[in-house]
Amino acid sequence: MSNLGRLKAFAAHPLVLAALVTTGCGPSSPSTELKNARDAYSTTQRSKAQQLVPDKVLEAKQALDKAEKAHGEDPQSEFEKHFAYLAERRAQIAGVQGDLSDAEKKKIAAEERYVTLLDERRRKAEGAAAGMTGDLARERAARLAAESRLAAALKSLEEIAKVKEEARGMVITLSGAVLFASDKYELLPIAKNALDQVATALQSTDDRQKIVVEGYTDSVGDDAYNQKLSENRANSVREYIVSKGVAASRISSIGRGEASPVSDNTSPEGRANNRRVEIIVSPKGR
Repeated sequence: MSNLGRLKAFAAHPLVLAALVTTGCGPSSPSTELKNARDAYSTTQRSKAQQLVPDKVLEAKQALDKAEKAHGEDPQSEFEKHFAYLAERRAQIAGVQGDLSDAEKKKIAAEERYVTLLDERRRKAEGAAAGMTGDLARERAARLAAESRLAAALKSLEEIAKVKEEARGMVITLSGAVLFASDKYELLPIAKNALDQVATALQSTDDRQKIVVEGYTDSVGDDAYNQKLSENRANSVREYIVSKGVAASRISSIGRGEASPVSDNTSPEGRANNRRVEIIVSPKGR
């Protein structure tokens, strides 16, 4: 047998073929986005979200199924990466909402116990005041602990948003890709999930703290058009947050257009970072 014949026979051997498959070589390998989506969904399945927000976990599963289908039809395609990105984000949102739901239940339970204790103590004789004070102090500590757990859950917003303290106040930055379709200002369904969490956080702030929603675009397109688009996007976010219980008198919106980019507009990633909405909560006392 010639050297060429031996090489063909070696390549056709079942063990060699199996080794080639298990190494994941070639275009059939899943994209990095699909791997991340699988990992994020697996993590969410093992979390409290599976019991507390099963509908959100199902949304993540549906997006992952689309990514897997796209992978099967055209590995490494843009469709695969797009649906995988959505699946990862929806899995992360489901996890965050599971944590928020769990923390909120504990907070409500603690508050109910606190109110019940107040009613019971009001019916008791004045001589029981000392004992009541100790019980109320412990119950107040439990309520504060519940609120602390809720704050920790809100910190997990960093999975889908950037939260930081600046001189102008607390700044919550949301990617435009999560909130809007390209060149649109109507909120996506997944955006409403994220803004529900933001609204919960804003309701826990002092009523005297003002809130400003600022919309930004990248540098692609006409300046005047981008300015109007940024205004419409900021107002869409403001209206939704108000609909969730934040006082309209506290919150205003403004469009910044292409101003103040946070990344280079010469790359897709940079432009995606610049297409954002910032929600600024003023410091207390200002």
